[in-house]
Amino acid sequence: MFKNLTMKEEKNHVVFYNDNNEEIYSINYNQLGSTREEQGIILSEWIDHLTEKTWIKKKHLYELAAIIVKRFPNNLIDWKQVFLSIERNDWIDKEYEKQRSKPIPKGFVHRSLIADKIRDQMEFARNLDYKSITPILQEKVAKQLKEYKILS
Repeated sequence: MFKNLTMKEEKNHVVFYNDNNEEIYSINYNQLGSTREEQGIILSEWIDHLTEKTWIKKKHLYELAAIIVKRFPNNLIDWKQVFLSIERNDWIDKEYEKQRSKPIPKGFVHRSLIADKIRDQMEFARNLDYKSITPILQEKVAKQLKEYKILS
């Protein structure tokens, strides 16, 4: 994970830079509007793709969404659902880590430990009460979408 990951709009790209100001990822402006539909909801292909990157921070996803809205103002992306999913996953990760009994060691980690953690975390997530947390997360998402000028 980078401490000072930066994202900049350049000529025809959005570019991510690491701590040493080296380019680590770039997205062409023409591709920013890419979407896909999942269960009737229009999602941003790039936001969804970047959520899988370990180096990305939520603030960068919100910033990228603001750029997408600026460049593609008539997009049909359901930003509330996109970020509700991101915030929910973040909440699950934090809750899981709070309640986890044995931490995964730092440094090299064998695949079987990672697989065990994933199975354990999926089981943990299945047993959570989402009804109580969803309104809180929806409120947080609405505030962030307004703050980043993604939705008014």
